Amino acid sequence: MLQIWMWSTPVLFQMRMIAADRGISHHKTNMQPDILDLRIFMKEIYALSTEYALSTESSMQKYRKNNASISMNLSQVDKTIYKVNWTEYLFLTTPPIAHPYIAEDPEVIVPSEEYIKKLNIVLNETSPRTLTNYVIVQYILHWLPLLEKKYIELLEWFIGVSDSPVILTRSESCFAKTEEVYPVAMLAMYARSKPTKILRPLAEEMVRAIIAAFKDEVQENKWMDKTFKKAVFGKINRISWSLVDDDLFHNNTALDELYAADYGLSDQPFLEMLTKITLIRKTENYLKLIPRTDFDWRSYLRKFRFMGYQVNAHYTPLANHIMVPLPFLQFPIFDESFPRSFMYGSVGFILGHEISHSLDVRGRMVDGNGEPRKWWKKKWTEEYDKMALCYKEQYDNIKIPKFNISLNGTLTIGENIADNEGIKIAYRAYKKYAAKSKDSAKSESVDGFTQDQLFFLGFSQIWCRKTGDFRTYELLFDVHPPAEVRVDMASKNFPAFANAFHCSPLSRMNPRHRCSIW
Repeated sequence: MLQIWMWSTPVLFQMRMIAADRGISHHKTNMQPDILDLRIFMKEIYALSTEYALSTESSMQKYRKNNASISMNLSQVDKTIYKVNWTEYLFLTTPPIAHPYIAEDPEVIVPSEEYIKKLNIVLNETSPRTLTNYVIVQYILHWLPLLEKKYIELLEWFIGVSDSPVILTRSESCFAKTEEVYPVAMLAMYARSKPTKILRPLAEEMVRAIIAAFKDEVQENKWMDKTFKKAVFGKINRISWSLVDDDLFHNNTALDELYAADYGLSDQPFLEMLTKITLIRKTENYLKLIPRTDFDWRSYLRKFRFMGYQVNAHYTPLANHIMVPLPFLQFPIFDESFPRSFMYGSVGFILGHEISHSLDVRGRMVDGNGEPRKWWKKKWTEEYDKMALCYKEQYDNIKIPKFNISLNGTLTIGENIADNEGIKIAYRAYKKYAAKSKDSAKSESVDGFTQDQLFFLGFSQIWCRKTGDFRTYELLFDVHPPAEVRVDMASKNFPAFANAFHCSPLSRMNPRHRCSIW
């Protein structure tokens, strides 16, 4: 909250500098009332968002009812969030190719009804002038890091007196923008610089092993009936996966065709060029809304839903597909010289985490073909939610002393379950590999660590990172808990960890009560 109150000073300076650049006369006292009104509005929006982020409802069903997104036709959105004419807004901001689609009154996903009701109250109590100023300020803040030096210096001053993330350098900012608007070209450069094809067989082996281990977890589950298991296997058997090393990355002609609309832009001023590129990308995105016989949207999702340089995998529910990006196949988590135990703990866990999402609260709303459909029976949902409640209550009781706050077990429930179930899947996959492998080193210790211990070291290493105090704010809204909690809780809930490190009964890492679903 302190950040919002401190925010008014740099905004005042921003407005004065912009006015001066445009040759508009201004006076400090004329701006201060507008800044004050804007600050009050932002405080109310912040409080409304925080209220939902900090929800502590004990019932999972009530949580879904109050927080689940809903769908309605665009004309109904105009009536529901009535402060804005959304149909007119979309006609004004979308490319002409999307206008016929908008005119058909399409279905739109919107926030929960409770949130909308309270948002309408805030909007009704706010003057049109303040709302206009808010939009203008947000637009300016979007472009500010890319403007000239004096604006960058203003941002740096603000960051120096607050706990915001450190601003990117000019080169970092340009790199991030390039990655955002040219992901395929960037990955093509990366693919050509790394011998990823050599590592593909090993990665493919691990993906197949993780899927097989997940099926074993379900098969041995005690609370699921045969009908439920059969339905779940129907979805798991349809999970597809791919390594993002597409032939497109090595085909100059295909890349030229992909970016044909961008030719000639490099000679234009930077901001003008970026604006035109953004419009091109928006047009490409809106094309996905238009029925086309020559466009396989699920194939598109499987190929390019998760572009970028994150060392991570990704599960896409609407394609029932696991994507493994190129940076995944590199040191320090993946290398053919590493012990398999270590890599199953690192890479295997990430894959296990992602595949777990296929059966979580969102995954169970989509069938094996990627079609949105409720395919779980009521009793299956109730049993799952009862076990998920164990995780919610467990994580609710975790304190973060540095920030003097507790975790929100409801907000983080999906990621917490995926962490805890993912590590079990990865461990099972590793043990199956070790039982079949003829590698004589599979049982040997490395630097004094057993193979089981190396598995958990691989798991813990992927969470090594540096986080600043801005994490205080992020914790209120992020569905992911802090890295140290992810390591601690997944290990604590898994008996194999206590066995590997010989933890005493009832010690911190070997508790009496544990949570589990599969």
